[in-house]
Amino acid sequence: MASSSTLTEYAVNAAPTRTIQTRWQPEISRVVPVVRWAVLVRHEPRLEESITARIAAILRDLWPEWKERYRAAVAERADLPLTQGSVDGVEVVRFRKDGKTPMIDFPRVQSGESAFDPFDVRLCAALCIEESYSSKFWARVGPPFGRGTRGFSVQNLPQVLRRYRSLAKSCSEWFHDEIVRIAGDALSDRREQDEGALEVTTVGLYVQGEQHTDDDLEAWLIGDDGQPNFANEQLCRFMKEVTGIDYDLREVEKREKNAFWMSMPMAVQLKNGDLASRKALYLVRPVDNLVQVVGVGLDDSRSGDFASEVALKVSRFVANRI
Repeated sequence: MASSSTLTEYAVNAAPTRTIQTRWQPEISRVVPVVRWAVLVRHEPRLEESITARIAAILRDLWPEWKERYRAAVAERADLPLTQGSVDGVEVVRFRKDGKTPMIDFPRVQSGESAFDPFDVRLCAALCIEESYSSKFWARVGPPFGRGTRGFSVQNLPQVLRRYRSLAKSCSEWFHDEIVRIAGDALSDRREQDEGALEVTTVGLYVQGEQHTDDDLEAWLIGDDGQPNFANEQLCRFMKEVTGIDYDLREVEKREKNAFWMSMPMAVQLKNGDLASRKALYLVRPVDNLVQVVGVGLDDSRSGDFASEVALKVSRFVANRI
């Protein structure tokens, strides 16, 4: 599993010094959960860029046929009729680079509007060509885009999280196995080493109304000492719900080896069109053969996409270190 030293350094350095206190409590009208799950493998010997381009070409050529298999696999894992899932008809299979890492992105699959806990799924393979890092086979699951207000009622958060986590994990594992099956010839002289899995779960808490300041939002998450605002019962309740921890959150770093807190800033567009910086608070912890990064953040953005955007940023930050 990954060493947490570089992540811990970021978490400590990122903690702000604050003097503002507030008793403001937001009116949270809905929640927007986003789960990103990746199977981690290390290839020995390491992959070369020419091999990743070959794999991408194979997948692009097979896409007209494979997309139906992809759609059926998502529907099966979501326990939906095949007719309840559709592949985006405009998007295409993309081969690109994120820094030095070759990436293969696939079009999204969305459930029908009548589906139980509707969802949007996207798959992405990050095929690492550097010696010290693992390849990631990502599945991202969140509420559908383009259907008006995103998210769910607050009381539905536990059931949606269970469903999204299960779907993300099963889709990621299926995706990895499919890549190995399809691109077997290109990978025939490489051995895979299981490196576990990575989960990044983010819950955006959508704030009702506009009677708050930037300082209100910051102080709701972060205390005067630059640490999580454990005095905020509302924050602690959501964090416990998302992490599954049933004891005092102040004790996490004492009870769990290598667990630590970190925050991640993200620019959002407000309803009036202005840009503002917002943060999500995350707990990073190894759980068995899994690196789990779980967090919440207040979202007062115009579109309600804060959770999706900050989850991607955190995923890149963590993935570039394991």
